[in-house]
Amino acid sequence: MNGFRNRLSLAQEWEDDLKKRLIARGYSVASFGQAMFPEVMRSALLNFRDADGYPTPLRWAADLLVVDPADSATLCLVDAKTGRKNTPNYCIEVNAVDANIHMDSFRLPVYFVCENEPGKSTGVLTPQDVLTHQHSLRSGESTSNGSTTDFYLIKKTFARKAGDVFPDLK
Repeated sequence: MNGFRNRLSLAQEWEDDLKKRLIARGYSVASFGQAMFPEVMRSALLNFRDADGYPTPLRWAADLLVVDPADSATLCLVDAKTGRKNTPNYCIEVNAVDANIHMDSFRLPVYFVCENEPGKSTGVLTPQDVLTHQHSLRSGESTSNGSTTDFYLIKKTFARKAGDVFPDLK
């Protein structure tokens, strides 16, 4: 399996696991972003560039729409993030932060929910958290195992625990 397909497979596994965890806590969860589109549309999003050569932020939109079924005012977008689990940092793509910070126009909070090592709490960050607390901006071009897009490093200690952001509703 090539690097991209492997990363995509791991990301999909984490997203599916996160969906199950949120549903188990009592939330209703639906796919959002690229998951809503057929393959031909996802491919177009991957390859699209505007007149200045920039991709569309829609490519990095959040993965899930999450709601408390008993309180429709509790509605948010969730972007499931994977990465190296045995480091002190999360890495979040600059494009994901930029795309999801603009989701403010939808008037919905957006959360990056970062996979963690087994036995450790899942970390939750907002795009604003990443911009405020990131300690390094890295070029994706210089990495051998990534999407080749730039990313922020942010210490895991700045993340909130998933249970604090998504308490058990049952």
